[in-house]
Amino acid sequence: MKWVVLGFEFGMNNQPANSSRDGMTHITVNNCMETAIDAYNWLGSNKNDLREYVEKAYELARRVGAINIQAQTAGNVAFYSWLRGNVKKMEVLNEEALTLLRKMGNKPDLYFFLFWFAIRYQILGELDKSEQYYKEAVDISKSFSGTQSMLYAHDIPAIYYYNKGEYVKARECLEKLLEVREKSGWHAWQMWNSDYLIRTYIELGEIEKVKKLIDSMYEFALQVRDKEIIAIADALRGMQFRAEKKWQESIDHFEKSLQEYEEINQRRWNAYDFAKRVLVEYARVYLERDQEGDREKAYKLLDEALEIFQKLEAKGEIE
Repeated sequence: MKWVVLGFEFGMNNQPANSSRDGMTHITVNNCMETAIDAYNWLGSNKNDLREYVEKAYELARRVGAINIQAQTAGNVAFYSWLRGNVKKMEVLNEEALTLLRKMGNKPDLYFFLFWFAIRYQILGELDKSEQYYKEAVDISKSFSGTQSMLYAHDIPAIYYYNKGEYVKARECLEKLLEVREKSGWHAWQMWNSDYLIRTYIELGEIEKVKKLIDSMYEFALQVRDKEIIAIADALRGMQFRAEKKWQESIDHFEKSLQEYEEINQRRWNAYDFAKRVLVEYARVYLERDQEGDREKAYKLLDEALEIFQKLEAKGEIE
């Protein structure tokens, strides 16, 4: 058992991938299934072989009857199935995850997945199903208390409101959430929360707030050397300059963001986010500037986004 644990730690210390796999082989051969499930979940936190590890964690959880982890990983596999264009598999796994979580009475995870599924069906254009999940999640959130209650009450609902174009409601949730996370000292989560808050402020024309939050995002990203946050910040700066009608500065930042997203292979890991955040928002620059040749440039970007949305059956975005 000692060797197995060391084998697992060897994989956790960012050693070559085959070392992690060797450790996993010994864990599974020795039937230490719960350890293996945890290991696959940890390995899945890296983008290398992410989907493979999450799916292995799901299959192992099913084999050993670890229904809580089965439910969690079913929801994660559902997400990756959708990103690969397999909507039917996503729907089956969604229902499996919710059925198991309801059976266990696991309210925090049930709430989390209900909201994410509500957002996903919103994107798919299935608004009745999205509303059903949203209402169930809201009912569950009333049983939470303290910091957990604040996070659950304002985090994912904000994205739901943002996608519906209800920016005032989204701003209310996001500002409360940012306040909670500032007090808690969760700086990394503050940055991810800032992303949607910045986009909301842009839509509401609150540019001075946008500038300050993007500056903070750049500062944090450089400190932790997070390339994805830098790419997001550049896209957000492009949106800011578009709102200010500083066209060339906007174009420069979107081009920089595009290159950075390509470097981290975001088309593979989350094509929807890439299309929604960069391609569509970049196209808006050319449509709003509307100089000679701009519409052709915008349509090229929108056609690229449309191809991604069609693969994902994102009817809400297509329409």
